[in-house]
Amino acid sequence: MTERERKVLPYLALGWETRYIAEELGVSWYTARNHIDNLRRKLGASNRLEAVMIAMRLGIIPPE
Repeated sequence: MTERERKVLPYLALGWETRYIAEELGVSWYTARNHIDNLRRKLGASNRLEAVMIAMRLGIIPPE
């Protein structure tokens, strides 16, 4: 998992939309979507929520 993908995870956990994540990180919507898709694939998740739950279980992001 890249550093940028790790930066996306907390925003996913907060339920942010892709366009807001892109704005916050200073990247295009397309790039943010790619980071999210890569995260889901690397975590073996079928959707954003599942990716967040797996990341919490693995200790990548703290449970809140």
